[in-house]
Amino acid sequence: MSYAATSHDRFLVTQASYDTQEIADIIRAQLPDRHLAPLGEPGKRLAHTHYSCDSSKAQKVLGVRFKGLKESIVPLAEQLYDMAKI
Repeated sequence: MSYAATSHDRFLVTQASYDTQEIADIIRAQLPDRHLAPLGEPGKRLAHTHYSCDSSKAQKVLGVRFKGLKESIVPLAEQLYDMAKI
């Protein structure tokens, strides 16, 4: 595929929709000794308050595969905690 083939397209660059409660739940589950994520209401996703996302166009046209939320959040949280010495 050439640049010209996608030069006028717009792409949503996300795997899916998510909310902050999901992120907190993942951090608390995966990094139990290091988490500072607030408890909130575990498992209660606020889906009705968020827009949904469909990345199928980017996946099809660009041939990309997105990491899942857990695959993205855990390494980021570890890196941030290391920087903060937590």
